[in-house]
Amino acid sequence: MTRSGQEYLEGPRDGREIRLDGERVKDVTAHPSFRSTAASFAGLYDLADDPVHHPVLVQGGVRRAYAVPRSYEDLVARRRAFRTTARDSFGFLGRTPDHMAAGAAGFAAAPAVFTGGTFDGAEHALAFHRRLTEGDLHCAFTHGYGLGTTR
Repeated sequence: MTRSGQEYLEGPRDGREIRLDGERVKDVTAHPSFRSTAASFAGLYDLADDPVHHPVLVQGGVRRAYAVPRSYEDLVARRRAFRTTARDSFGFLGRTPDHMAAGAAGFAAAPAVFTGGTFDGAEHALAFHRRLTEGDLHCAFTHGYGLGTTR
């Protein structure tokens, strides 16, 4: 199931602790440093409900970015979905919701890659993909510059 932009904006208001320059940010969606980006992401979530974009962005009730492509046609449909997201954000949002969704779909496509001699992480990879897909979560990563380092 896809989330709306408003549902996306409610996510960070769950009591998590977010800090900027050592100070706690009470509402990341209203803070001057983050509110415009949060609103842009919310707009990308709302695209999935738009009748014009829904068939491009959603497959089987979930974002196409989470779908594991099984054919050439699936890859073409996926490219169209990514292009729609990039076009709507003018390509300026580096970690759009489809970014790690595609990565998680890759994990789900080949979970055996996460299996080694002493650890079988295949189920973890599949569980990660399921969690992101079912929650329509925007997962991103960042570099930890400034976290206990002197630069």
